[in-house]
Amino acid sequence: MNSDQPNPSDNYVNTELENDLLEAATDLRDALRDKAKLNTVFTMRRVELQLKPQQMVAEDVKELRKHFQASQAVFSMLIGISPSTLQSWEQGIQDPPAWANRLFDVMGSNPDPWFELLEKATSRSEELC
Repeated sequence: MNSDQPNPSDNYVNTELENDLLEAATDLRDALRDKAKLNTVFTMRRVELQLKPQQMVAEDVKELRKHFQASQAVFSMLIGISPSTLQSWEQGIQDPPAWANRLFDVMGSNPDPWFELLEKATSRSEELC
């Protein structure tokens, strides 16, 4: 097929989804027309999520690294930063940004995959020797 011609499947919309959206829009139109209270016609919720990561301070970062029994050089490679950045966090010169705090939360609550990464890296480096 010529790549310049449109592919008919590009315009395909999941029929079930399309029907659900059309039904919901129709229900909304009817409720507005009838001046119904929307909260009696639709399920309405207000959700407040507490997703802000805990702010790590210098000692927290150092303790997490030591938990993984890693040097600053190895730990910085593990999380994808420079050793100097890690040093500045551990010395309290700079606070870790939000993304790093989130990563540290995940590492602390689910350390197994991180230990596995370190173990694989160690075994690969031993094979090279």
